[in-house]
Amino acid sequence: MVNVLGYQLSPKMIKTLDFLYTHRAVTIEQITRGLGYKQTYSSYKNLYNLVVKLKDVKLVDSDDIKHSSKHIYYLTKEGHELMTRYKNIPSTKIGMGFNNDLGYFPYDLYKYPQKQTSHFSLIVELSLHVREFNRLPRLKKITNIRSLVQKRRMTNIRSIKPEKNIKRIPSKYKPSQNIHSKALKNKDVHQILFRDNLYASQEFITQEKNKSIKLRYRPDAELLINNKLYAIEIDRTTERGRGLIDKFIGYRRYFDYLKQNRNPLPLEIVFITEDRDKDYGLNIRWETLTNMFFKILGEYSTKVNLRLITINETKKFLLRETGKGLKQLKGAVDSLAAKNDFIFGDTIRRLIGEVTGDSYIASRDQYHFYYFGKVQGYETINWINALQFKRDIDHYNIKEHGSVIDNIVPVFFYVDDKPQWVGSEILSKNRKMFERSIFFNIRTLNYYQDTFPARKYNNSLDMM
Repeated sequence: MVNVLGYQLSPKMIKTLDFLYTHRAVTIEQITRGLGYKQTYSSYKNLYNLVVKLKDVKLVDSDDIKHSSKHIYYLTKEGHELMTRYKNIPSTKIGMGFNNDLGYFPYDLYKYPQKQTSHFSLIVELSLHVREFNRLPRLKKITNIRSLVQKRRMTNIRSIKPEKNIKRIPSKYKPSQNIHSKALKNKDVHQILFRDNLYASQEFITQEKNKSIKLRYRPDAELLINNKLYAIEIDRTTERGRGLIDKFIGYRRYFDYLKQNRNPLPLEIVFITEDRDKDYGLNIRWETLTNMFFKILGEYSTKVNLRLITINETKKFLLRETGKGLKQLKGAVDSLAAKNDFIFGDTIRRLIGEVTGDSYIASRDQYHFYYFGKVQGYETINWINALQFKRDIDHYNIKEHGSVIDNIVPVFFYVDDKPQWVGSEILSKNRKMFERSIFFNIRTLNYYQDTFPARKYNNSLDMM
């Protein structure tokens, strides 16, 4: 035991208090995982007994988690004051929240939202997945589809020399931005950084009807992956109707503010649900989210990706985003070409331009184009990029030929998770093109067409 500002504490107690201070409110199981102890009954019991001792000296308190036998533990005001002094954080310190860069917060602001114990517990669960992912052995060389494009020295379609009988097609696409501010830049791009809503929340001022209005951007958390920012929303499917609409309006206002001030946008908005939702209504939830996203944030849908995953898919998501384990498109192409597969083996070899990091154009003849976009499970951006590409082609054909030539075939390629259809409003308005969509698994080399969803668009969002 050592004396810490009048309290007799063991090194393990200090370690536990430090973990509580950083994560704000956690279960016994989460403390055990976070501190790297074995996930055994004995470990849980020993840590529980230690936390009880900290409760006895009024440094820790607990709340029940609804519909569960578990408890969530957090620092009392005395515990918060003790650890603030122990970590030597002055009251003037403003931290970023990333990489243990902690700032000072008054206890009432620091304390976790007690009416949302289950919701907050999922935020902590996300942080633990990130922590465990960062402990994984590093690959010597991390490659992804973008590196393939660099090796092939492809250029944007606007600047490439057209092949014989293929005219150059103007495009509005630009290579994806490295969207982060200097303040958020992470030197170790393979290290994923996490911060919760205490630090991710941002106050901003916008003009509406000639009045200055002070607003606040409030994601549940943020991730910094490869120096790109991801906004995180914990989605327990309890937020519906007006509440969900207000959430997307909040994003739109913040994105408008970022645009006006020429600041970078987040790369993605990632909704993370509980695992039970995967078996009960995840597709319905996805349709609701995508319809609202396109309705309210439509102008940003080619720049910001909307994604939906379950909490236990977090590590797989992080694996894909860092490029680990992703087979290159070239390998799939070479394998198909070896099998004399004309549909893809020949076509992909004739890629004529990079659209974004995960999107490509291939041509068979001057009137027939394939749009290749990577779609892993529930995400939106390459569905919209395919649609935008079609609009560019239509504009070009009208200018050159005087009419629209229906010549676009979307090909959505993936590794593990089959692409999921997006909101029915987008699909129904562009049914003819999307009915031709082909799904291409570059791991198994299988490709197929899926049944076009027979859904009617609910016009309830017209209130906007």
